[in-house]
Amino acid sequence: MGYMQGSLGLGMLLGPVISSVVYPAFKFTGKPYAYTFVFYGTIILIFGFGGACMLPSRLNKSEGQLKKEAEKKKALEETVDIMVEEGISKSQEKKKLLPAVID
Repeated sequence: MGYMQGSLGLGMLLGPVISSVVYPAFKFTGKPYAYTFVFYGTIILIFGFGGACMLPSRLNKSEGQLKKEAEKKKALEETVDIMVEEGISKSQEKKKLLPAVID
């Protein structure tokens, strides 16, 4: 939600400023509105694709998937803690097991 609102606000702030520079540049072409439209369309495609590539992958996961991963991680951490309490594993072993928990 923050990305969307930030992009919307930035566009509303910079849109008129940029168009005040772009429109006069295309004024002598005979069709300044058409070329300004094409210019903005190209900019939206470039920045839209770039923005989509920068979004964190966690936004693509459903709430159910995130809960499952959290439960799995918690269960594995509890297993490691039990092993440590029982003396089966030392701190070195716990350090080896924790990266497997995170993955």
